[in-house]
Amino acid sequence: MIRHPWLVTLLLIAISPYSHWARAEKVYKCGSTYSQTPCPGGTLLEVDDTRDPTEKKRMDAQTRRNAELARDMEQSRLANEAALAAERAKVAENAAQRQPERQQTKEIVAERVLVVARKPRLYKPHKPKGFTAVVPGTGHPPVKAPKRKKRPDDNP
Repeated sequence: MIRHPWLVTLLLIAISPYSHWARAEKVYKCGSTYSQTPCPGGTLLEVDDTRDPTEKKRMDAQTRRNAELARDMEQSRLANEAALAAERAKVAENAAQRQPERQQTKEIVAERVLVVARKPRLYKPHKPKGFTAVVPGTGHPPVKAPKRKKRPDDNP
């Protein structure tokens, strides 16, 4: 952690006059990527702001309006979430108050059900059936799979 924040502030103020030396680097488009180093077949892009001052002011104003709209939308969303949380807490509190009433009601006893164990089915490997490709519309009837035999333990 910084022990002397005033020292960092003083250092930043001292080097601020030299910040005008920082300039935009050249940008090269190499296929579908962008780079600061030239590449074979790359093109140099002009990245300076070429807008006139009135257009820049208009775009800055639009950006400020969008930021205000986003802030308003966030406040509205937070208010809606707070209202929903309060409503859920109220519902939970009502449910907790009704819980003792439910415990006082008589218990429902389930009827006993007779469970019959079924015979386990064993895996029986079978010979795979051959596959024949048929061109649609040639008049060949589709091959149907043979029906399985009913077992006595199958439920309807």
